[in-house]
Amino acid sequence: MRDVIEQMRSERPTTVEEKVYFASMLETADTFIGYYRRELSLIARRGGHGHRVQGAALGHAGARLRRAEQA
Repeated sequence: MRDVIEQMRSERPTTVEEKVYFASMLETADTFIGYYRRELSLIARRGGHGHRVQGAALGHAGARLRRAEQA
């Protein structure tokens, strides 16, 4: 997710307003990733199955977090 935003920023000339906008987008992406990382950690602890819960049983939420971290 962050990589896409940074690539968009690097592909075109930016004004001061656009730089502020991109910085805000990066902050939002970090907040989003942090939120889901915490939520998945809480779910994994409640389930008591360690990393298997994060990868397998969480389904869409786990896949979303992995994609967000890879992007």
